[in-house]
Amino acid sequence: VIYVPTMVELWIQHVIVLILEPIIQGSSYHHSYSSFPKRGSHRGMKAMKRWIQSGKGIRNFAQCDIRHFYDHAKYKFIRPKLLKRIKDALFMYLIDVCLTWFPDKLPLGFYLSQWLANFLLQELDFLIKCKLKIAHFIRYMDNFTMADDNKKKLHMAIIFIKQWLGKIRLKMKGDWQGFRFEYIKKNGRRTGREVSAMGWLFYRNRVIIRKHTLIHIARIARKLNKKKMEKKKYPLRLCKGFISLMGWITHSDTYEWYLMYIKPLISVRAVKRIISKMDKEANKNARMENRELLLTA
Repeated sequence: VIYVPTMVELWIQHVIVLILEPIIQGSSYHHSYSSFPKRGSHRGMKAMKRWIQSGKGIRNFAQCDIRHFYDHAKYKFIRPKLLKRIKDALFMYLIDVCLTWFPDKLPLGFYLSQWLANFLLQELDFLIKCKLKIAHFIRYMDNFTMADDNKKKLHMAIIFIKQWLGKIRLKMKGDWQGFRFEYIKKNGRRTGREVSAMGWLFYRNRVIIRKHTLIHIARIARKLNKKKMEKKKYPLRLCKGFISLMGWITHSDTYEWYLMYIKPLISVRAVKRIISKMDKEANKNARMENRELLLTA
């Protein structure tokens, strides 16, 4: 369920985040991604690639996820942590008012929710890295990806995360897993498996995109090609969605797939020109409407 805040609520939340952002982001774990400016999945992918290329501490991986994180993250566990950092009573009152009707969860759709969710898990991030001394660790919102040569250490980390989440009334999903990262044996046989994290599939020598994302991109390309064959205009929303998804292709090793399934159907350069032209027309119409309103006034 996504809650749509009113304009007043949204305005107040943006004011709150302007003050909270340097506090939360400044104390966050370096490899905590999602919902932070300039710290999305692409930056996380680059960090993971560096670790894999170094070849150190990547023999085994463990992955886990929090079950219904936003629906079960309680504000009563977040508030004491905020009070340690914030001494302004009026500012705390504003945060309390925003979440008055949501004592047992962080509402999806609230701009404030994603920041408080990251703040709640900051302590766990540093415990995993500093206390458990896991070689490599990435958190993508409520998804944990850990790597270490010692498999027992990873299993102990899973148990520790379960216990820590229990203290704040959260549960780990039952599909957690620990596995050996893919490698080639002396007899030439490939064993182990790839790592699926942040929307990417990581191998030792390449990074590709998940299958459902590739299918989605190919489907949009076919729709645009159909419009082209019927000599109809390209929908602006479809064009922008296509260019946005092409960022996955650009930052992964899927160029050969692009040559087979996308390039014969549609030209990316032509779609970019169409978006530019439509945006210019929309801006021109907006300026004309503003001019007419000023003249009328």
